[in-house]
Amino acid sequence: MNGLRTVITLITLASLALSSCRKELDAYSFTIRNDYFESLTDVKMGMHSFSKIAQKESTSEKETPKGEQAFSANTESGLVLSSTVNFTGKKRAISLVITAEGKLAAE
Repeated sequence: MNGLRTVITLITLASLALSSCRKELDAYSFTIRNDYFESLTDVKMGMHSFSKIAQKESTSEKETPKGEQAFSANTESGLVLSSTVNFTGKKRAISLVITAEGKLAAE
């Protein structure tokens, strides 16, 4: 009887380990770094907003739910940057970068 209980316990632990490896996350953390040549204002990522991100600076870490989030920002010269970011997968911490060309990239 002890042998059967051990086998059942091992099968249960193995299935729990496998199911936890396959699960996607429900929430993600992100930062936004500004590598653009001028400051960004009125920056919005989903439900989070930042009044200004100076050149070569990053935001504090924020948390967002799984799924698509709208991004928008204004440059000091009046250019409007906008995109959609899909938070999905197994990597919990995402670093978003506004590149020197004004594109949004994930690291």
